[in-house]
Amino acid sequence: MNGFRAIFFREIRAAFFTPSGWTVLAIGAFLSGLVFTLLSLVPGGPATVQPVLKVSAWILLLVVPALSMKSFSDERRQGTWEILQAAPITPMTVILGKYMALVCQLLMLGLPILLFGVILEIHGRPDWGEIACGLLGLLLGGALWLALGMLASTLTESQLVAYLLALFTSLLVVLGSRLLPGLVGSAQADLFFAIDPTRRIEDFAIGLFDTSNLVFFIVSTAGLLWLTRLMADWRPGLRPRARFVFAGALEWVGLVVLVFGVVAIFDLPSMQRSFDLTRTRAYALDDSTLTLLESLPTGEEPWTIDLLAVSNENEGGVMRQVDEVLRRFDQASDGLVTSRI
Repeated sequence: MNGFRAIFFREIRAAFFTPSGWTVLAIGAFLSGLVFTLLSLVPGGPATVQPVLKVSAWILLLVVPALSMKSFSDERRQGTWEILQAAPITPMTVILGKYMALVCQLLMLGLPILLFGVILEIHGRPDWGEIACGLLGLLLGGALWLALGMLASTLTESQLVAYLLALFTSLLVVLGSRLLPGLVGSAQADLFFAIDPTRRIEDFAIGLFDTSNLVFFIVSTAGLLWLTRLMADWRPGLRPRARFVFAGALEWVGLVVLVFGVVAIFDLPSMQRSFDLTRTRAYALDDSTLTLLESLPTGEEPWTIDLLAVSNENEGGVMRQVDEVLRRFDQASDGLVTSRI
């Protein structure tokens, strides 16, 4: 524990007592403030920070790698990583100490959104349940990108290369999961949607807490941190023995399979649990609706609700809200089938 505290406060001092850390936070605050001004402070518009929460999921892609890019690359460049290895602490302790210090910086990025909520409180009634849920989603998403950035920083001594490696990897995952579904069938499209962290953050942004999203972020982050542990002892330019390469590859493959397996299990409808955290209970069915659905007579053919919606003419978040309400109709009655066309 003493080793963890020493690493943690060492990284905190390096982050908050140097201009670089504050510069990254200032850029994040400026971008979120710009989005708030353009999309939330609209005359006659609703008092909500939902647009800021959704766009912030993309801002994290740009800002978070700048926080994590020097976590290990700087240690290798200065030759201090060998000193840390010789200290009486485990490599995982070093990784967790650095990681938690980065999470503290990530929390600072969420403070402007709280301020936006206070500003909206003056002019309207913002949904604080939605704001809290959205901030949780941003924290989980940012924690995932931090772990990816730390993994990238173990592969190089250059901070710029570490930043670009983390940035392009995250963009490849997000953009690939959004573009590839148009080239494959609907069954495979669901798989690509499931691996997109920004889509899962959007669920939090609309005030919907889904256990499958929580498991996705926790398991994926833990997996990336463990991969960081595997790569921490790697030396650029040195050729490891074949047996170590084989053992490391097996551990990589096994860990990836484990992460995907756990996420897939909790994505099953029978395992999912969702909670409506909005003030207006936007996704909850009232008692009269539940009574009506329960009283529907059952026959050979189920009752059906078909909703016609043109996806490319509507906001993606709205479609996700509609899908959640339809899903709750499905759950409320065994004799009812809903679909969105």
